[in-house]
Amino acid sequence: MSQTTAPAKIAPDGSPVAVYLALPPHDALDLVADQVPDGGSVLDLGCGVGRLANPLAGRGFAVTGVDEHAPMLAHLDPSVTAVHGDIATLDLRRTFDIVVLASHLVNHDRHGAAFVATCRRHIVDGGGVLIERFHPDMLDDLDHLDGVMDGVHVHHEVHDRDATTFTASAHYTVEATTWTQRYRAVLLDDDAFDRALANAGLRRAAWLDHDDRWALARPVT
Repeated sequence: MSQTTAPAKIAPDGSPVAVYLALPPHDALDLVADQVPDGGSVLDLGCGVGRLANPLAGRGFAVTGVDEHAPMLAHLDPSVTAVHGDIATLDLRRTFDIVVLASHLVNHDRHGAAFVATCRRHIVDGGGVLIERFHPDMLDDLDHLDGVMDGVHVHHEVHDRDATTFTASAHYTVEATTWTQRYRAVLLDDDAFDRALANAGLRRAAWLDHDDRWALARPVT
């Protein structure tokens, strides 16, 4: 069966709406939920179609989801407060118990620092920021990124790299349609990651998973 590259409903960063709708709830759902106090508030930055935001709201948390692509926000549950905006410059003038920066946005080659600063701007004193990074050794074994999730076939291709920066494409195939999302990212080892946090007034409190991809950060007071 031949494959075609689909053009419709693509976010500015190349994220295809149809692919994220086909994927299951985010695999970090329990990890995030465990950090939210009972009845607490969550700010999901770059929430997409709500793979985290919707099930978190379903567990009784007060969730606000932010994305720059309105067609993504259209799929948020009505119980989620949807905000259409650029998370690099976002200022909601309120704070939350937990702020989530998933999807490796901290590794963005141009806006990673601004995204982390937005996290700090929106966290209550004593609250937690949950940040997902690319593991610094990820390019040594790309095969673990490939696979099939709920019928979505994922394949990653690296085009070029230097000591810390790389350009790659993620190819997503659903049935006979393929979407390609090209991205450029900066790998952050532990020291570089901690510096990025410190520059925004945060400190790493703990790694939350077995392979040190998800960090819990706290405000520096």
